[in-house]
Amino acid sequence: MSHATRRIVITGGPFSGKTTLIEALAAKGHAIVGEAAILVIEELTAEHGLAGQAAWRKENTGAFQVKIIEKQAQLEEAAVQTSKTGLVFMDRGRPDGIAYCHVYERPVPDEVAAGCRDLPYDCVFLLDTLKDFDNRADSGRTSDRTRSLLIRDHLKATYEERGFSVVPVPEMPVDERVDFVLGSLV
Repeated sequence: MSHATRRIVITGGPFSGKTTLIEALAAKGHAIVGEAAILVIEELTAEHGLAGQAAWRKENTGAFQVKIIEKQAQLEEAAVQTSKTGLVFMDRGRPDGIAYCHVYERPVPDEVAAGCRDLPYDCVFLLDTLKDFDNRADSGRTSDRTRSLLIRDHLKATYEERGFSVVPVPEMPVDERVDFVLGSLV
């Protein structure tokens, strides 16, 4: 592992353009970490079926967050190993789980709190929720614009409580967001 590899968190509420920005950074040759929660949900769906995974998540909110943080840590380490540019961009970071626990008024599992200590993140970018919020209920999205803004605010507070400076990224075309993020890292 190269100690020079910088880990950059791209976070924000639902429909803030995280995945689009991450994909654009990957197209420029940067290593990326996809959203761990999506991968965990896919694994749970394969194991329990669609209705079964939804029921499992509802009944096991703490265990779900533990699975996400474990997956996130694995994905981060793998991406650092393969980075060719010295930058790894992550679709969310480990403290996102704490913010989500706070938003949904759930206790933060001890494993999640422990997994959020001494994080190796170099920069955190917080994307603003897009003005033309798409509920995309057919995709499984459960948040509306108001909830997305609440999540965004909890994310900001959660990262700042852990000593990170959070760089706000306003809504703008994706190519401008890429330039903004990369220019902020110089």
